[in-house]
Amino acid sequence: MSNQAEFNFYHINDRASGEFNSPETPYYVHEEAKKIFYVMLFKDPVTRACLNIIRVIANPYTTQEAHITIRGPYRGSDILYHRRSWKDKHDEAAVVIDGCGRFNFRDEHVVYLSSSNRSFTEDIWWKPDYQDGVLHITLYNGRDEKMADYLHKMLSHSEIGFKSRLTKLTPMSSRDKSQQDFAVYLAIEGKYIQKTVGMDLRLEDIYHLSFHSRARIIDRVWTYLLKHKSRSRL
Repeated sequence: MSNQAEFNFYHINDRASGEFNSPETPYYVHEEAKKIFYVMLFKDPVTRACLNIIRVIANPYTTQEAHITIRGPYRGSDILYHRRSWKDKHDEAAVVIDGCGRFNFRDEHVVYLSSSNRSFTEDIWWKPDYQDGVLHITLYNGRDEKMADYLHKMLSHSEIGFKSRLTKLTPMSSRDKSQQDFAVYLAIEGKYIQKTVGMDLRLEDIYHLSFHSRARIIDRVWTYLLKHKSRSRL
C-alpha cells in the first residue's frame, strides 16, 4: 500500500460528501463546511506515525492528523477566490522542530511542539487570527489536565531538535471526523505500534487504558521517534 493510499482516509468523509474534488485539487468546497484550513503534514512515515500515535493515545477522541496550519480559516467557496493568489507559491518544505509549549483555552488544555523559524512560510502564511503565531504541531488538545501536565513535562525534559520534510499544502476541515478513521489508522500503523510499544492496540483498547499505561506508551513512542530522527537526515 502506498503512502498516498495509507493516509487518504483523513479525507474520506470530505470526499464522500462532495466537499473536495480531491486532496490535491480542492477547488470546490461545499457551502455547509464549517471551516477549512490549509496545513502541511509530515512526509516521513515514521515521524508522521509516531506523532499521530501520541495524539491518539493522549486523547482517544482525537479526529485529526498531526499537522502544521499555514492558512485559514476559510469558509465555503471563499477558498476558490483566495487560492488563486498563492496556489503556485507553495511547495514541499522542511521544518526544524526545536521547542514545545502549552496553553489553556477555555476549559481545554493544549500541548504542542514548535519551530522557532517559519521563514519558509513567508509567501504563503495567512492566519488572520494569529498573524504572528508560533509555527506548531498540537500533540494534545483536551480537558485532561493531568495528561497535559505529563506530556508537557516529558517534552520539556527532552532535547528537542530534529528536522522533517513536510508535504505540500493540504486542506483539512474543522468538521468532526468519524472515530472509524482512527480505527483504520491504528490498523494501518500497527507495525509502528509494535516496534515502539511491543503490543497490538485497537482504538477500543485505548479507551480503557489507565493513565499510567497511556503515559508509558507515549514515552516509548517519543523515545523511538527521537532515536529515529537522530539516525535520519529528514
